[in-house]
Amino acid sequence: MDEDEFLETPLFAPEQLKPARRRKETRGRPPAAERMAIIPMIPAETQTLLPGMDDLAPAQDALIAGQFSENTRRAYEGDVLLFQRFLGAIGRDNLNSVNRDDLIAYRSWLISRYAPATVNRRLSVVRSLFQEALLRKEIIADPSVHLKQMRIADESPTIALDSFDARAILNAIDQTTLLGARDFALLSLLLRTGLRRSEIGTLQIESMRIERGHHTLTVYGKGNKRRIVKLPVDVWRAIQTWLDLRTDVVRRAGGAEETHKDEPLFVEVRKIGRGEEARYFPVGQTGLTSDAIWYIVKRHVQAAGITANITPHSLRHTFITLALEGRAPLHKVQYAAGHADPRTTERYYHRKDNLDDNATDYVKI
Repeated sequence: MDEDEFLETPLFAPEQLKPARRRKETRGRPPAAERMAIIPMIPAETQTLLPGMDDLAPAQDALIAGQFSENTRRAYEGDVLLFQRFLGAIGRDNLNSVNRDDLIAYRSWLISRYAPATVNRRLSVVRSLFQEALLRKEIIADPSVHLKQMRIADESPTIALDSFDARAILNAIDQTTLLGARDFALLSLLLRTGLRRSEIGTLQIESMRIERGHHTLTVYGKGNKRRIVKLPVDVWRAIQTWLDLRTDVVRRAGGAEETHKDEPLFVEVRKIGRGEEARYFPVGQTGLTSDAIWYIVKRHVQAAGITANITPHSLRHTFITLALEGRAPLHKVQYAAGHADPRTTERYYHRKDNLDDNATDYVKI
């Protein structure tokens, strides 16, 4: 599940938490099997905190506030909230009452619903929560120590496009309109640089620079890490066309004569009027949201006649795959993608490489 997707239905009724059969309790806690019976009854989309869990607030607030990225803070907040609901559902009213068996049950519940990478991220947040609580002397012991995570496959399950389909998406965009110019520049940037959609949403016009004769973007990725991304000339031209059209539309409408460097690089474009009278106009002073970028990608993928489940992350995957296929050194692709670990970069390529050059191809009978 994408870390931006999270939880919006009413709190479940207390009677839903009662297991069908009561068994002998040990030291005031339901046995492990009973805790597991409760797990499937917990809706993954509840929002209100359960009574008695307020003691998590100090450690939770400190943990979330300590993250550099707004996206990371949002993800941590959602992960802690899900853990709080689980604890309330199995009858834990404070962190000191949580034991290792509870955490193993929580891990099992996560495994039954989420991909391994999501399970590991949420377990990592739980461990960080207990570590924070221990540092603040809010608990006397950390039950999450030595809690094992899941093994991650060597291959990424995300679909990547080949160069033909990537070009088909770009060719299907009408670049004569302001909306089309923006979308062509945006998708060109995704496909040719592999930026994350969260990174694109924070770009400003002043992020574009010239360094040593090359067009570049200054990007702040996960953990607020800064990196310089080279802009291919055709992508720079596409972005410049979008900015020129954007400035011209605003000027003709009586607005500013030029865009300011601290304005977002990509903004919302709204359609005004109908038919031949319809016009497009840039609105807002904030960058595109992750959801907006997701819908833009989906719309143009469908317009190109591609039926596969292609997302913004698929375009990032496409960039990495095509770069490695083109014999770009792994460490250069790793830096361009903003990966801390080269093994993460390799995962994007292993699936295709394994199919293109498989052991079965060498067996002739």
